[in-house]
Amino acid sequence: MRRVRMRRGGEIYRIDDPELLPVLDREEGYNFERRRSAVTLANGRGARAWVYRYRGPLHRGILIPDGDFRRAHPPGNRA
Repeated sequence: MRRVRMRRGGEIYRIDDPELLPVLDREEGYNFERRRSAVTLANGRGARAWVYRYRGPLHRGILIPDGDFRRAHPPGNRA
């Protein structure tokens, strides 16, 4: 498997209670899976974080050209 580096915008939250992860999984929905991934923070430092990746049918996916979900779907206009 070849690794592809792609730039995505996102948010990082500290979750102190691991029991919240299944709650977040349900909120994201069945078309997304949670994986540990290497990320680069705004200050340039590297970190490991849980990320959700789309695993649904490609024809139903919505392209977000710059990778920034919030910019593509402002509050009150969520997909």
